[in-house]
Parts: sequence; C-alpha cells; structure tokens
Amino acid sequence: MNIRVKQPVIIGNCYRGQPNRLWEVFILKWFLVAVACLIAAGAVTVYLAHYFMKTCYTSTNVTGVTAQHSDLNTYKGQLQDMGNGYSLFKQEDMTQICKTDGLTGSQQMRKHSTKLVCYYTFPGPGGLVPDKINPFLCTHINIAAVGINNSKLEPLSEERQEVIKSLVGLKIRNKNLKVILSVIGMPGGFGDMVSKSSSRRMFIKDLLWTLSYYSFDGVDFDWEFPAWPGKISERKKFIIFLKELRDAVRKSQLNTIVSVAVAAQETIVDVSYDIPEMNKLINAENHGWSAPASGYGKIGSKGFVSYPEVCQFLHSTGSKYIFDKNFEVPYAYQGLEWISYDDECSVMYKAKYIASGSYGGAMVFSLNVDDHQGVCAGTTFLLTTQIRNILGVSWQ
Repeated sequence: MNIRVKQPVIIGNCYRGQPNRLWEVFILKWFLVAVACLIAAGAVTVYLAHYFMKTCYTSTNVTGVTAQHSDLNTYKGQLQDMGNGYSLFKQEDMTQICKTDGLTGSQQMRKHSTKLVCYYTFPGPGGLVPDKINPFLCTHINIAAVGINNSKLEPLSEERQEVIKSLVGLKIRNKNLKVILSVIGMPGGFGDMVSKSSSRRMFIKDLLWTLSYYSFDGVDFDWEFPAWPGKISERKKFIIFLKELRDAVRKSQLNTIVSVAVAAQETIVDVSYDIPEMNKLINAENHGWSAPASGYGKIGSKGFVSYPEVCQFLHSTGSKYIFDKNFEVPYAYQGLEWISYDDECSVMYKAKYIASGSYGGAMVFSLNVDDHQGVCAGTTFLLTTQIRNILGVSWQ
C-alpha cells in the first residue's frame, strides 16, 4: 500500500491542500472565527466588569465570622508562616497604628456628595429598635427583609408593620433620609414571579402599593441568584421584570429608587446578570464577601458575631490579633477559636479606599450588629460612624 502525503500550499496565514480538501479550509476558517469571537467576548466582559465596578457602591460588613480550626498542628504551622505578609499585634498596637495613620474619624470631610447605605434587619427581642438609630447616621437605610409569596410580598405581621412605621418616621427628623424596602429571594419566590407576565404584573402592583402606603423611598432586590442555580431564562426574565417595573414606576409618578444586591463572584455574575442592561434600569448595586470555615465557633450565632461580641472576645485573656500586611483583614484567635471581623481600624482603611476612588459610596450590613449600645468604647455605632466621617456623607 502506498501512502502519499500532500504538501500544503501557503496562502497568507492559512494552509491549502488539493482542491478535494476544501472542507479543511472551511473548518479552519470557522475555527479561527470562533477563537476571535471568544477573545473579543473576553475583552468586552473585562470592560463591562470594570465599568460596573466603578459605578457601584462598594460594601463592607460590620459583623464578625467565627469558626473553629479542626487541625491543631496545621493551625500552628499557619501561624508560624505569618511572617510572609502577616503580623501579630496586641490591642494597644492596633490602637497606635490607627492613631498614627492620620485617617481617623476626624479626617477632613469630602466636598462632594457620598452615600452611606445601611442595612437594618427586623429586630428580635432586645434588639435594635428604630428609635435608637441616629437619623443622620446614614443617607439610606435598607430594611431587610421581606420575601415573595405567590407573586406578592409576604404578609407583614403587626410587629413588622410597627417597625416599618417607626423606621420611616426617622424621616421627620431628617427629611433627606431615604428608607428602602429590601426584598429577599426565597426558594421559588423570585423565579416563579418573573416567569410569567401575569405574575410580574401582580407583584409590581402589590409592590408599588406597599411602597406608597408605608412611604418608602425605594426597593432593593436581593435575589440569590438568577439562573444560579436555576433556569437560564431567569437572567433574561429578571431584566424584563426590571424594565416593566421601571415603566410602572414612571406611570405611577412615584419617586422610587430601585437597587439590586448582586453576587461578588465573577462566575456567578457572568451567569446571573446582564450588567449593561441592569445599569440602565437600577440605581445601585451591592457586593459582599464571605470566608470559608471548618465549623461554627462557640461565640455568636451560627458563625456570626456582633461587634460587641467581637470586643468581648478581643479583651478576653489569651486572645491574639492578626492583620495582613496592608492592615485590611483583621483576625483574632484564642486556641482553636478564631474570628474574622471589622473594627474601627479596618473600616477606616476600607472607607479610605472608597474615598480615593470614584465610587458612589458604601453599603454596610448591618446597623443591628454594630455597637448600638456603646459597649466597646462608650460610643454608639462606632464602625458606621467611622465610615460616615471618613467619607464625609451628605444628605443633600
């Protein structure tokens, strides 16, 4: 058997064999086109992500995350490696770092308007009540959260209605304060609602009535997350819903803010959101972060601790502190118990970062877990106040 290898003929950047192999040229042509499209799509994605981030609020948590490390030997080894960008500090060292940095709460306020959006959750027994909130602390307060049930907002108990009325009542003392209703996506709630035109109309009608009845200034949607996991059509249906809501708001002549809390992870963002279209339809976006843990810690509730609880942990005997080299991520540990948290120093650096960029402001979750009783330093809402003072927020 004779095997003959055909020599290719170079034409530009392509190769051509004999005329009866033209199908190879066809395949190669479309392969190159596909590669070019992928490269172009990647460039567009990077641009949109950059544009999206520069027009968003940036956010921070004032809660702590607590966990226990399961492997003592590994844990000790990690602590020994802290020299590569990490340092251990005592409490007095941290205080001195903040003081000498020159970025304390008395910093010169910025000239232009900056927003501070603060989440407030419905309180449990003994929790923070609206009357204890300084109406000039934040420019916007998002009350969280109300779910969706059968394409309507879930019914509000009498207790929640009274909380809403008291919170909206803060606007009497600060007429420029904006109070926003946060709507959370329970399983099936958002997905079922946006799936059909009739259910979207039903929800929008109920939502606008609620916003008007309680004198809310807007709505914040926290759907975690369209099409992740779920039907891929939810991404498109969410945009359709936002367009229909915008049109309904215009017809109602309500001066309504519409914001969306979105995922921080790029893998979810790419699947769940049509960012260019969302930027046309909403007023603000929100990003958060989370940290892995091997199990809940002993303090707090299911892995989360309030700032007063953090303070008590930090002042307990044997606690040590860890900061990364830029003093942006504080941790503390005692034995196998460790927490990551925000304190006056860390939010100072975050607020400075926000102030140095072209962001619209900051979002904080939440007022309930800040030190609203002044346990840590005798000053209420210590962390949120620090952010407000550095940003130089305005209510105009």
